[in-house]
Amino acid sequence: METNIVTREDLNYLAQQSAGSLNMILSGMTALLNDTDNKVAMLESQNWFQRMCRTISGKNKMTQQEIQQNHDKINLYVSQAMTELFEQQCIDRQIMMSLGNQLNELYAEHLQLKQMLGAFVSKLNEKIESIDNFHMLNTEIEQGVYSSCSPIVGICKILAQMDKRCIQDYRKMNILQRSMASQGILNDTQTTLADYLMSIAQISVEDAGAIYIELSSIRGNFMANIILRMIENYHFLPDMARKLKNKQALVESVIANEQLEPSITLSIKDVYDDLVNSKLDMIEGLVPISAIQYDAKMQEAERLYLEGKTDDAFELFKTLAEKGNGRAMYFMGEYYTHGYGHIAKDSAQAEEWRIKGRDAGDILATLNVAYSLPKDSEERNTIFANIFESVKNLAESGDIIAQNELADLYISGYGCERNDTEALRWLKSSAEGGYWRSMAKLGDIYLNKENYSEAFKWYKKAANLNYGYAQGWTGNLLDWKGDLPKDYFEANEWYHKAAEQDVDFALYNLGCNYCDGKGCEIDYHKAFDLFKKSAELGYNFAQGQVGNLLDWKGNLPKDYYEANKWYKKAADQGVDWAMSNLAINYVSGKGCPVDYAKAATLFEKAANLGNAYAANELGKLYRSGSGVTQDYQEALRWFEKAANGGNGDAACSIGYFYFKGLGVEIDDKKNFYWTKKAAELGDGMGMSNLGLCYYVARGTPCDYEAAKYWWKKAAELGIQDAKNDLWNHFGIRA
Repeated sequence: METNIVTREDLNYLAQQSAGSLNMILSGMTALLNDTDNKVAMLESQNWFQRMCRTISGKNKMTQQEIQQNHDKINLYVSQAMTELFEQQCIDRQIMMSLGNQLNELYAEHLQLKQMLGAFVSKLNEKIESIDNFHMLNTEIEQGVYSSCSPIVGICKILAQMDKRCIQDYRKMNILQRSMASQGILNDTQTTLADYLMSIAQISVEDAGAIYIELSSIRGNFMANIILRMIENYHFLPDMARKLKNKQALVESVIANEQLEPSITLSIKDVYDDLVNSKLDMIEGLVPISAIQYDAKMQEAERLYLEGKTDDAFELFKTLAEKGNGRAMYFMGEYYTHGYGHIAKDSAQAEEWRIKGRDAGDILATLNVAYSLPKDSEERNTIFANIFESVKNLAESGDIIAQNELADLYISGYGCERNDTEALRWLKSSAEGGYWRSMAKLGDIYLNKENYSEAFKWYKKAANLNYGYAQGWTGNLLDWKGDLPKDYFEANEWYHKAAEQDVDFALYNLGCNYCDGKGCEIDYHKAFDLFKKSAELGYNFAQGQVGNLLDWKGNLPKDYYEANKWYKKAADQGVDWAMSNLAINYVSGKGCPVDYAKAATLFEKAANLGNAYAANELGKLYRSGSGVTQDYQEALRWFEKAANGGNGDAACSIGYFYFKGLGVEIDDKKNFYWTKKAAELGDGMGMSNLGLCYYVARGTPCDYEAAKYWWKKAAELGIQDAKNDLWNHFGIRA
């Protein structure tokens, strides 16, 4: 019962708070409702009611009549109560009408019982003559008694006459099922849920009562519940039916209120099996679990999932998982593992749902539990070996989710021989069946093979199904990766879509484009927000870029202390340039105390990761003895590493070492070699020194034109020594 409906407790409270005639009226209503409840309970305790095999007669019939009389009195009391409340200015007209409707709903259950009992009186008197009704029921079915009504009505009428002894007897139930099939009551014809509901709207009041009393005893059943809602709305709430004007509107209303998918297809046979199972569960005192409910809801959830409506699907998966559906538990594990839609990654939650799914017997959940176990563990290998055939069988049945998982097994060689050909075949089957994860995996495979057009095709297919990872890679291929024509505007559109799902690398790339003005106007504030969000998701390069924008890049207010915090986060995740930038701040004392030793440590880490700039700066520290013991040979080693990595300043320093004999013998030829390398790498001082080498014939023959050429280039870069040499030796002002 809804919380906005007036309860007996509410009525008692009103009675206690009222006086005079209103008190009497409300007290009378309460008493009548209680009396009606007692009589209903007495009826339900009778054997005829439980087994549906005795006629209503004698005392029982009198009890039914008393219920009718009570309802007549309640109707009178309601009218009087409303009038009294209104006249005493306790309620206005609108509230009065609302309260009246709520009171109607309060005793609607009893009104329905009256109608249901009346519907059964004639049928029970005519039909029920035997305590064991199986033979009578089978005879009626074979004689076509139930063939004239709709299949769902026929099924419910038959179910109503199945007592405990019958429904628990496998052979009797098989006989009845065959008889029903021969009469066309049971069949496997697929019909939509909307069509089922429309058939319910067509039945008579008498049949509605028969169906309702039967299905009311089957609690927690998906099909039973929606049929009950149809009957309630159309037959027991005629005002509602009139408001809806037509049966089609009624069907649409029920579908909307129950949040159903009207295109779900079922067969009468499935409905029958589901209702029988639920009835048996109730008889045995078990908690009923409706297979059709699960199947229908899972169909809908997986449909939404495969259409890329991952947030909508998640809510359904969550509901089903909480009710014990193992397949739904598998998907919950997938959501928390990969972070689909707006669901944040949560490894603990993922593991919990995978284990629950395994315990519920789901194959794919069990498979994913194995992935989480230590590699080469006996338990892990055993699970993979035992489950491979099950996954393969599921894949071969057409399950595209299982096909994706089977492909992973072939790729990894878990539970089988590694087979890239089979992996690709199953991935394509899954992708062509509509699974966006398989599409994206195909994109990854073709990307690694540098087949960028094929990679782009599959990424974009998955991107169009709202897969954030694929949207990010579609942007990458249009932005900077591969040999496809670049389209920065479209790339940014895909980045934006992926960013809405918190895809870390897409947030980062979009931030970079706002910094550089690629496909958009330069906007450092937008870039910062994107970098910050990506950084908070743990993306290392974004953490470094947050530091850059707070340190030196762009037009944001500078915060060197905060910048260093982000540099450290990125450095701890192996970003070499973040290590280098943090080291620079330790050298200069920006946002931190000057600490050459820490700077040297960071420069060395970055240099060992291939950062030429860091190697050059570390060489400078060894040259000067800042934070380390002064060592020209060690400095030279790091300068050479930097120069070989393309750093012109380091090459210039090496030339100077050979010119001055710092840690090495003076060697003009080596000086010329490294100085020329520095100049060719674009170093201004290297250009200036190379001009001098040509002018004075140091390590090379004299060449005034070459000297003039390199001094001019150095002067263009602002090197004052080169400007002076041009004026002093050639009379050229630069």
